[in-house]
Amino acid sequence: MSEKPKIVAMIPVRNESGRYLRDALANLTQWVDAIIVLDDASDDDTLDVATSFSKVSYYQNNTPEYGEDDRRLRSKLWQLASGENPDWVLTINTDEIFEDRIIDEIGLLLGQNDYDVVCFRVFHFWKSDSHYRIDGNWNPWKNFQPFIVRYKPELEKADPSTDVYSFFSDIRIKHFGWDREEDEEDTKISLEEWVPSKQLYFLKG
Repeated sequence: MSEKPKIVAMIPVRNESGRYLRDALANLTQWVDAIIVLDDASDDDTLDVATSFSKVSYYQNNTPEYGEDDRRLRSKLWQLASGENPDWVLTINTDEIFEDRIIDEIGLLLGQNDYDVVCFRVFHFWKSDSHYRIDGNWNPWKNFQPFIVRYKPELEKADPSTDVYSFFSDIRIKHFGWDREEDEEDTKISLEEWVPSKQLYFLKG
């Protein structure tokens, strides 16, 4: 098998120290080569959490851009990631965490020349860290989203064109952004329990 290509993750953050930032960075540290953290003018100790991980390169905006100029924020992240000379770039948020299978299988996913985008299903955990929603548009089994793209200098951000061939991985992403919701119970909500997936048999020790 060829040498694992260089993967650079880029993450926008703002006031994330008390949420999922530490868990997200701990997960990424196990399988990416560098992590670009762009702090969108946090006023908590996000800096301390982020810089406690050796693979993190930390940058900070003086004034918030998220929600005001998202394109500029994403383009800035892309330029910072470009400086790391990546082969692949991962775009992810701090409340999105890959299941552990990615650690052993990332080399298989990216060590090829057949596709330039890798898409994954996102599972939205609802008011817990054990159950995710499966009703309506929340159903993760219906949709894939692009997260990892092959780096090309001409791109302004990690936004693959529609004519790029994509691979649809069965490795899952856990999204915890809704696990602390305290709104009224909706009787139309349907939940399913998270069951850890098994490692590929030929990767077992």
